[in-house]
Amino acid sequence: MKQSEAAEFWPLIKAWGEGKQLQFNAHTSPCEKNNHWVDVSDVSFSYLPRQYRIKPEPREFFLTVNRHEEVTSVHTREQEAENCAAGRLQWRVVKVREVLDYD
Repeated sequence: MKQSEAAEFWPLIKAWGEGKQLQFNAHTSPCEKNNHWVDVSDVSFSYLPRQYRIKPEPREFFLTVNRHEEVTSVHTREQEAENCAAGRLQWRVVKVREVLDYD
């Protein structure tokens, strides 16, 4: 690692120290759209900072859906969605979890 890259590596080092999973992509370049990220267990930080990342975690959110199957609102907390749907005829809450596909 070059001294000039230390600030770019710091969030990665901090996350790794906190137990988060890091990933590496040997083919990352500004012109390439290669998303082949692989989990790494031993990190030397000898490549460019853009070739490493903190493994993304799937996001979860909650939708309220009316009786016509139309999405009426989006919430980050389930209780907020439940409160929104409460007392409304045939409204329901749907939990959505993002699928992260790296292939």
